[in-house]
Amino acid sequence: ELQQSIVNAQQYVASYHARLNERLAAQNGCDLGPLLVNMLSQRVYEAQQHERELLQEFAAAETEAVALNDRMAELQIAENELQRQRSLHESLLNRISNVDLNQNHSSTRVAVVTEPHAGEKPVSPRRSMVAALSLIAGLGLGLGVVYVLDLIDDRFRSPEEIREQLGAPVLAMVRKLPQRAAAGVASLQMQAAPEAVESESFRTLRAALAFTGQDLERVAITSSQPGDGKTTVLANLAVAYAQAGKRTLVIDADLRRPGLTRLFEMRAQDGLSNVLRSSEEISAAAATVVHTVGIDNLDIIPSGPRPSDPAELLSGRRMQELIAWAEQHYDQVFVDCPPILAASDAAIVARLLDGIMLVVNPELNHRRIVLRAAENLLAMRVRLAGVVANRIGDDRNNGYGYGYGYGYGYGYGKSAYGLDEDEPEEESHDEEPAILSAVEPAPIHRRRAA
Repeated sequence: ELQQSIVNAQQYVASYHARLNERLAAQNGCDLGPLLVNMLSQRVYEAQQHERELLQEFAAAETEAVALNDRMAELQIAENELQRQRSLHESLLNRISNVDLNQNHSSTRVAVVTEPHAGEKPVSPRRSMVAALSLIAGLGLGLGVVYVLDLIDDRFRSPEEIREQLGAPVLAMVRKLPQRAAAGVASLQMQAAPEAVESESFRTLRAALAFTGQDLERVAITSSQPGDGKTTVLANLAVAYAQAGKRTLVIDADLRRPGLTRLFEMRAQDGLSNVLRSSEEISAAAATVVHTVGIDNLDIIPSGPRPSDPAELLSGRRMQELIAWAEQHYDQVFVDCPPILAASDAAIVARLLDGIMLVVNPELNHRRIVLRAAENLLAMRVRLAGVVANRIGDDRNNGYGYGYGYGYGYGYGKSAYGLDEDEPEEESHDEEPAILSAVEPAPIHRRRAA
């Protein structure tokens, strides 16, 4: 059966060729033309495709040949280096052989020229030099440590440093006051415990202002930073003046953070900002905002509603008129100002007064901060009446000695002065200009009421 199938297939192929020839013979010339063109076009396309493949292979072969040339060059260099190293190795071997031969044929003579002996002193270590170097190194290390500590901690260490670098007297050193649970006037040291040792510093400050040789009946108080205690110092100082029989007026000119107004619990009262915005006669406007606090001879003008332009209000003509009015009706006028580095209000107000006191907290204030604040005062031509060192502690070894048999040092702690819990405790502010003593504002001509 398989053989029969093969025979049938062969017959079919033979008949296929015959039929194909018959069909080709039957075709005319017009029918064969397109067929031949298509066949030739197909061959041309195949030839072009083959040409492109050959070109690609040629490019790849050319690239490989270039790479092989580079490798051949590297190989040639390596072979040359190998040959050079072999030549060098052979040369060294020859020299070593010659040296060995020469040593075998030569002899060395050894003779003692001088007998050795031990020295009288050890050659090393040289004790005198070691001692000198150790002394120098110790001094250098000590000075370096002192210098680094001074850079890290640049606070004032004594009243003499404050006086020398600020060029202004230290009027008083106020002790760290005890904590009090009371609020308002009852929280003030001069009111709660006038006979205590801590209260004596405010009387000392009062006396120092009286004997400075300057006319200081209108004085501002400021600090370099918030929380240095200027408001507490001013409030107690005002009470000290009132207890001495002086008619005293305290003006809260800190229109941004009125600590004095909070201390005397007058935040809801009209005050300085109302007077400065009012168009009334100054005497009538001032009379409506002067408040008593239950202490004879002491009146307060609170800050009033907080304005949006405090510096503009304080620098206006109304502030000058208010100061002139206060001078005619009071023996002593104090103005509580914002920290000098926080705002320019303090310098603006102080130019209208006889001088300004700077509250310094030696435990907290850095010297460079205090000096920067003093430079601001100098630039505004404000007279620095003196410095108050605030919150002096009990450490006797810190350079802040205190009179009356008490060796007070400086320090700080949390005290209750009637301020809000969310407000930072008032503390001393340090300003460090050693040149402020040269600032002399124009003399002020007073008009005292008969």
